Amino acid sequence: MNKKITIIIGLAAFFMMGCGGMSDFTTDEWGYYGEVELTGYVNVVEIPEFYCNGEDCKVYEYAHFEVLEASDEDVYAMIDSKQGNSFFGENSVGLGCITDGVIEYANHSDKFGYQEIKLSAEDSEVILNATSEDLITIRIAKYPFSIGKGVSTCYSHFTTIELL
Repeated sequence: MNKKITIIIGLAAFFMMGCGGMSDFTTDEWGYYGEVELTGYVNVVEIPEFYCNGEDCKVYEYAHFEVLEASDEDVYAMIDSKQGNSFFGENSVGLGCITDGVIEYANHSDKFGYQEIKLSAEDSEVILNATSEDLITIRIAKYPFSIGKGVSTCYSHFTTIELL
């Protein structure tokens, strides 16, 4: 293979993983990451503010997406591996807190650093109104995060959440 073709293939791989879109859902030494489509509905739970030891701790409404179908089976392995983590349930992934009808969350990744993200009011409404009888599909992306640190109450392990 000549150098020109090798460089083009290398650049294409670089842009697909590091600069452009995400790859399929996968795992390596940095854990699970990639992009996956999920079909399901939201279950809202109440969670107390993290790191609060007093009596007047704020309680948040937190949206868990109950996964009934996934475009990549590896997401189920990730969910199983995260049991006991506040941002995962038996078959669910955490989307974030609900404030005035809008899903908002914090996320940290190597690519984007720390971010605070709000979904649109329109997308939040559709996602929050989904039920086990009226399912929706979302696309989520989790970027590698190699540093590790404490997280906020409204954290989500997913950098992007997109309504399809």
